Amino acid sequence: MCKLPMSIKLGWQMCLLDLSELCQNAFGTFRPNAESVTVHGSCFVSKIFFHKDIISDAEMPSHLRAVLI
Repeated sequence: MCKLPMSIKLGWQMCLLDLSELCQNAFGTFRPNAESVTVHGSCFVSKIFFHKDIISDAEMPSHLRAVLI
C-alpha cells in the first residue's frame, strides 16, 4: 500500500501521476500494479483512468477530456 498526500490549488483541470516512476521511487520496482484507487478529501473527481502513454488532453476522446471544447 502506498499513500500519496497531495495539495492541489484552485483552477487545476487534470492531475497526472506516473505510476512507474512512483513505484520505482517508493518500492524500487519497475512493475507497477494498481488494484484500486481511493480518493479522500474535499474534492470532486469526474474520472480516474490508467493509460500506458502520456497523452495531451486534446488527444483524448471527448468523454475523457478535462476541458470540453
